[in-house]
Amino acid sequence: MRFSVQKLLAVWVLTFSFAFTAYNQDDLSLSVSTTSGTVDVGDIGIQFTVTVSNEGATEINDVEVTMSVPAGLTLTGTSVGGSYTPGTGVWDIGTISAGTASVTMIMTFDVTGEGVHTLSGNITNMDVIDGDSDPTDNSVLEDDYGASCVTAPYEYCAGETIDITATAPAGHNSYQWKLNGADIPGETNQTYNIVAPGNYSYTVNVGATGSCASGSCCDIIVIENALPTASISNSPNVTVIDCTNTSIDLTASGGGTYAWSDGTNSLGTNATITVTAAGTYTVTVTSAEGCTDTEAVTITEDTTPPTASISNNPNVTVIDCTNTSIDLTASGGGTYAWSDGTNNLGTNATITVTAAGTYTVTVTAANGCTDTEAVTITEDTTPPTASISNNPNVTVIDCTNTSIDLTASGGGTYAWSDGTNNLGTNATITVTAAGTYTVTVTAANGCTDTEAVTITEDTTPPSAAITNNDATTEITCLQTSISLTATGGVGYSWAATGGGTIAGATNVATISATSAGTYTVTVTGINGCTATAQEVLTGSCTVDYADLPDGTAGNGPGDYNTTLANNGPSHGIIAGLTLGTNIDAESDGQPSANGDGDDTDVDGDDDDGVTIGSTFDVVPGGTIRLPYDGTNSTGNDANLVAWVDWDNDGVFEAGEQVTPIVVPGTGAFSGYLTIPVPEGAATGTNIGVLVRLSNSPITSPDGYLSSGEVESYMLTVNCPTQICLPATSVKN
Repeated sequence: MRFSVQKLLAVWVLTFSFAFTAYNQDDLSLSVSTTSGTVDVGDIGIQFTVTVSNEGATEINDVEVTMSVPAGLTLTGTSVGGSYTPGTGVWDIGTISAGTASVTMIMTFDVTGEGVHTLSGNITNMDVIDGDSDPTDNSVLEDDYGASCVTAPYEYCAGETIDITATAPAGHNSYQWKLNGADIPGETNQTYNIVAPGNYSYTVNVGATGSCASGSCCDIIVIENALPTASISNSPNVTVIDCTNTSIDLTASGGGTYAWSDGTNSLGTNATITVTAAGTYTVTVTSAEGCTDTEAVTITEDTTPPTASISNNPNVTVIDCTNTSIDLTASGGGTYAWSDGTNNLGTNATITVTAAGTYTVTVTAANGCTDTEAVTITEDTTPPTASISNNPNVTVIDCTNTSIDLTASGGGTYAWSDGTNNLGTNATITVTAAGTYTVTVTAANGCTDTEAVTITEDTTPPSAAITNNDATTEITCLQTSISLTATGGVGYSWAATGGGTIAGATNVATISATSAGTYTVTVTGINGCTATAQEVLTGSCTVDYADLPDGTAGNGPGDYNTTLANNGPSHGIIAGLTLGTNIDAESDGQPSANGDGDDTDVDGDDDDGVTIGSTFDVVPGGTIRLPYDGTNSTGNDANLVAWVDWDNDGVFEAGEQVTPIVVPGTGAFSGYLTIPVPEGAATGTNIGVLVRLSNSPITSPDGYLSSGEVESYMLTVNCPTQICLPATSVKN
C-alpha cells in the first residue's frame, strides 16, 4: 500500500525596491543570523541573533524593529537589549549611540513544523531619516531589513508518494530549480512540484544585492525513510497449540514500537505476547521515523485426546487360587504409564498384576494429550484376621490386675503358645505371668493368620514421700497451719492421729494440718500398688485476752469490748514478745470492774508492762508520762499502741490513741508513753486504758492479732478544783 503526502512550501520571498530617501549621515542597518542550518521537528533551543547597528555620526532615538516569526518556529525566550513584545513582534530599542554602536537580541525557538523557516526583521521607526533605507517598504535590498532561515527536512516513508509545491519569490524574469546542486532540466517556473527525495534550491536572473537575492537562502530538504522489517519468532518454535505446548510466546522485532492484533481485538504493545488459542496474529512494527511494516503468523490447535482401553488375559477381574495373576494390556495411544494409585508400574503396554487393586493406565498421544482407563481387580484368597482382646483391657499384670484373660477371634480354630509351650486350643486362656502370647487362627479355607500380645508385669510399690511446704513442724500462733504435700503416686489418702486435725479433704495430694499430731498418707501408684509415709507435727497456739469490764454487747461508761463474742482484743502468744515480764494464756477475755480479771490466776499479775502510779496531777492541756518495758527478741520490729477512754464512753476512738511506738526486735526495751490530757477529760470515775504490742500492724483496739500481748488498766481522774486534777488509779 502506498501513501500520498501533500505539502505546500512557501519559500522566503525576495522583494526588490529601489525607492531611496535623500541621503544624509544618519544610517541604521539590521542583520539576522543563525548557526543552526538544518534542524529537525522537535528540536529545541534554536537561536537567531538580530543586530541593529548605528553606522552614522549622530545618536538615533526611538528605534523600533518589527520581527516576522514563521509558523514552524515557536518562540521560547529572548535575550534582548531594550524590550520585545511577542504579541506584536515589536522590538523597542530606544536609543543607539553614534559611531558604529550596535544592539543585539538573541531569540530562542522550538522547531514545530517541516520546511524552510525564515525569521525576518525590519527597522520600522527612528527619530531621523535614514538616507539609504525606507522603513515602510520591508525591502530585502535595503540594509534596514534582515532575514535568516533554517530547514526542517520533510520526511516520508518508502512506498509513500510525496507532493510538495515549492514557490520562489515573484518578480523575476526566469527561474532555475536545482536538485542536489544540479539543474533540473525544464524546471524554470516560479513553482516546482517535488515528488522525490533530495536537496532542492533555485536561482533567479536578477543580480541585485540583498539577502539571497540570486536564489534560495536554505535548501528544501526531502528525506525518504526506509520501512522497518517486521518479523515474528515463536517460543517454543512451533505453530500448533496442543497438550504439550499450551501456549506460545510470539516475539516481534524490527522496530521501535509494536501493536498486536488477532484480527478482532488489540492485544497490546509489548514486543512479546503469549497466545493460548488458534488464530492469525498480526504485529504492526513502527520505526522511530513513524514508518510501519506488518507481519503475521497463523497458530493452529490440536487438543484431541486419545481413546484409552484395557484388555485382560485371562478375561477375568478376580485373582483367586486358579488365577494367581492377570495380564492387563493397554491400547489407543503412543505411550503408556501404569499406576495402582500409589506406585508407578512402568511404561510397557502390558503389565502383570498379582494383587487386588485399581489399575489405571494413562495413554499419551503424539500431541501430548492424554486419556485414562482403569480396571478394578479383586481377590478371594483373603486370609482370616486374627485378633486378641484382653479382659480387663490392659497388658500389664500389677497389683490391680493379677491375671488377664486373652480371647482370640477371626477364625475357625485356635492354637496358643508362649514361645516355649503350647497352651491349648481354646479361644480364651488366662495368663498370670509376663510374656509374649501368640495365637494362630485358621479359617475355613485353610488360610492362617497370627496375632501376638505382650504382657508385662509391674508390682513395684510407689516411692511415698511428704514435702513440708512451710519448712517447719511446729504449730504456733503465727504458724497456725502447715501445708503437707504427698508425692510418688497417682492417688493419696491422708489420716491424722495423736490429736492431728486436717482442714478440708483427705483424698488429695496436699492437705492443711492445723494441730499437732501424726499425719500418715497412703500413696497409690499407677499400678495399684501402695506405700505410706508419715510427718509428725508438734506445738500449739495460746491466746492472751484483755480484762476491761464488758457488761453487754454494746458499749457505754465502764462497758468495753473485752470478750471473744464482742470481738475483744486478743493476741497469739509467741516466744520473745511480751509487755513486762508475765503473760498468761486464756480461752476468752476476763472482764472485771477494776480490769484485773486475769491477775488472780496461777500466772500472777500479767498486766505489768505499763506502770501507772496511784496519783497523778492532771492539768487540763497538760500531759502524763507512763513508763513501759518489755521484750522483743523476735528479730522483727514490733508496734506498741495505747488508747485512753478520756470521754468514758466505752469506745476507744481514733482521737484517744496515743502516738504509736516502733520497738526493734533486738531484746529488752523500755520507755515512756507521753499522753496529752484533753480539756474535756471525764472526771470522778474509772476510765479504761488499753495497751497492745504486736509484730503485726495495729489498726484497731479490737480483734485478734497473731503475736504479742494486750494489757488493760483502769484510771481514775479526780479534779475538784478544776485547776489541778489529782488522778488515782487501780493497779492491775
